[in-house]
Amino acid sequence: MISAVLKKTGKMKRTDRERTCFACNGTDSKENLMKWVAVAGRILPDWLQKIEARSIYTHYSKNCISAFLNSRKLPEKFFHGIPVFEIGQERIFSFLKERSVDSISHFLSICRKSGVVFKGQNLIMEKAKKGQKFKYLICASDVSENTVSDVERVTGMHCFKTGLDKSAVGEMFDGRPTGVFALVESAQSEKLFFYMNLLEKFISGDKYAH
Repeated sequence: MISAVLKKTGKMKRTDRERTCFACNGTDSKENLMKWVAVAGRILPDWLQKIEARSIYTHYSKNCISAFLNSRKLPEKFFHGIPVFEIGQERIFSFLKERSVDSISHFLSICRKSGVVFKGQNLIMEKAKKGQKFKYLICASDVSENTVSDVERVTGMHCFKTGLDKSAVGEMFDGRPTGVFALVESAQSEKLFFYMNLLEKFISGDKYAH
């Protein structure tokens, strides 16, 4: 009986955290979706999901966001009449790119303090040979194919190639160009990779769209 109640409660909690994308009707955890709120007759993005107001959600993809911004009619419980957006599409995309970079820097700092990130080809390969398991392997856009091949061979993983070059990745660490880094499984690593993935959508299109 207790087990059944716990299972039911757990299911309800997961359902409560799910939201539906207005554009494609796909469902996901609300943390993985973009929240939009209606405030004072205008619609604006709520990046931190902390504004108490009528809300609607979309995927973090150009297709879904564009479909939402180009809608002439939204659910009346969210917004009455023709939608009025506080920010235009190009500014929204720039905003999301900027916020993604900020979030990457934030969670990378947390990962470094938690000891779940390893930087540099030699260190990663050395750790892998000693049995260290990684959840994500991330390479800069301009890292050499030989480097990618070597770290993939030793770690047994596929490298996620970001649109950021070595200089940009290095700026997030210590200022020195960084071609590759790896993340150990953790809640912080998942958040960091989420925003790395998100940034790719606004650097190179909907390559990783849902």
